[in-house]
Amino acid sequence: MKLGYQQGARLTYWWVDGQFDLQDTQTGPTREAIGRLFAWHQQDQLPRMVTVLERARDELQEPVTAPQIRAYQDAFQQFGRAAFDRAKPDIARLLLSTTPAQLVHVQQKLDESNARFRHRYLGDTPDDRLRARLKKVMEDARLMYGNFSAEQEAVIRAAITPMVDSTPARYEERIARQRVWLALIARVQQERPDEATVVQWLTAYADQWQRAPGERGVQQRLRREADTTMLVTIANLTTPRQKQHARERLQGWINDARDLMREDEPSPAPTT
Repeated sequence: MKLGYQQGARLTYWWVDGQFDLQDTQTGPTREAIGRLFAWHQQDQLPRMVTVLERARDELQEPVTAPQIRAYQDAFQQFGRAAFDRAKPDIARLLLSTTPAQLVHVQQKLDESNARFRHRYLGDTPDDRLRARLKKVMEDARLMYGNFSAEQEAVIRAAITPMVDSTPARYEERIARQRVWLALIARVQQERPDEATVVQWLTAYADQWQRAPGERGVQQRLRREADTTMLVTIANLTTPRQKQHARERLQGWINDARDLMREDEPSPAPTT
């Protein structure tokens, strides 16, 4: 975590460049924007994250409930939204500087990402999809709790079935969200509004996916309930040894975050 965060500005720059194929006139402002975002995050968000991690460190030693897990889901969703809101003016300036060729590049990168998603999670048979999802879930579970027995894994396999069943719907929402994103960029290029207007459009874009209306919102909540149930199942399967592993893992992240809070600003994005 600590090493990744220290290189976060560089990695973020490379990701943005990969998505947009930045032009020379865009590279400097993009580096500066990412540097500002990480400096803010280090000062404002890391202390808040430490508070959440400390609570999890202690609560995961006891049986957990769905409301507790939902509270953690809400907290980290709020962290993501706070970072997006902080970056909106800089995102707006980047979008206002993009070209039609860059919009095509964004589409191509999304297509590549979607192909990887289909290959990994939308296999030909239900068993293929179940194995793929179970592999990802168990990777995350082992990171937190250490190794699991075959009996525990069998219980987790049963718990993730609703998640697997909803994978096609998750993919459809992913595609719909991307279409709206591409349409937003195209609209910016066509209308060339002022920065404040683009910020308003970005806010509306985030709102419609974070608080989806109508039937889409109902389905979104059902998928989240399935995720929550799975996380509760895993947490309450764990042995004292696994709970201790989680305590040590979380304490390590807390220590890393505190070290980072004491450091100077994160490494800047690369200049080449």
